[in-house]
Amino acid sequence: MTFEEYARNPMQSSIMSNREMYRNMYKAKWDAIKVRENGLIVYTLYKGSKDYYIHFKIPSEVVPKFYYDTIIRFMVPKGKGTVEKEKTLTNYDIQVYSNDPSFCYTFCYAFNSRKMFINDLDSKMIKACLTQKAIDKNPRNELGYVKSIYFAYLEAKSQNLFAKIKYDASAKTYTKKEILSNVTHASDKVADRQEKGAEISKREKRKLNRAKNIEKGTSQNTNNISSPNPKGFGHFKQTISNIISKPNSPNIKGFGRFNKKNRIT
Repeated sequence: MTFEEYARNPMQSSIMSNREMYRNMYKAKWDAIKVRENGLIVYTLYKGSKDYYIHFKIPSEVVPKFYYDTIIRFMVPKGKGTVEKEKTLTNYDIQVYSNDPSFCYTFCYAFNSRKMFINDLDSKMIKACLTQKAIDKNPRNELGYVKSIYFAYLEAKSQNLFAKIKYDASAKTYTKKEILSNVTHASDKVADRQEKGAEISKREKRKLNRAKNIEKGTSQNTNNISSPNPKGFGHFKQTISNIISKPNSPNIKGFGRFNKKNRIT
């Protein structure tokens, strides 16, 4: 499967619904991420004897400053050696790797069973994800849209990374040792993501509780203002009542004399 074919229809099925919806949704998400990252997406190009590689650091949509190792390998399709003479990688088959939890626990086995997982990176993947079908999350063992991989596709297109000339100018020579040294093991990345995600959830919960407390306090203050008996008002009200009912009260200096002299009868 080529990268273009994956982006158009990962299941390679005419009955897959909502493909356009997913593509538009991921495009909007990626645009938002790039704005947050000030347009800077880190990647490294590698070139082997026949193959080409892009190692992206794909930003998490949720956790700031958190990046997934997402690697695309472009391979000459079997029986189609003529593509080597082409100037682009459009007709090359792909293999992938990502330590994105969605890829690991939902799609890794499906990619691996179709020989679309980069075997050089076996040691950087959770073993069970390679060898056990994701029965709960992907019972039909289907390929599907993985955000980190689709984001890699969008960035490759925007940076013209399908053009071989880009690799001729700046690619490193591919070695398994070097690429392994630059990839975090999937189990470590997933654990780190869970920890940072939990921290964000706690912060958001604290913010929500503070907002609720502020709202509650404002509501209580409003109730007190409208209360018929706010603190001190009862005494004031009683004093006025006494003055009206007892105009000669000695409690108000001079008020009694005023009433005796000026009382209207």
